[in-house]
Amino acid sequence: MGDHRWWISDLREFERDFPDWRLEYDVGDMLLEIYEENSERWSAGRR
Repeated sequence: MGDHRWWISDLREFERDFPDWRLEYDVGDMLLEIYEENSERWSAGRR
């Protein structure tokens, strides 16, 4: 899991330079992964 501080919405130039690269995550997938990785820690902080 990486750091999701910025988002590039137009990938055409990148895809042109790296034709074998494929997008694996969309915004929903990223948010779900962030939640799943942190939910226990966040809940523990509320006690």
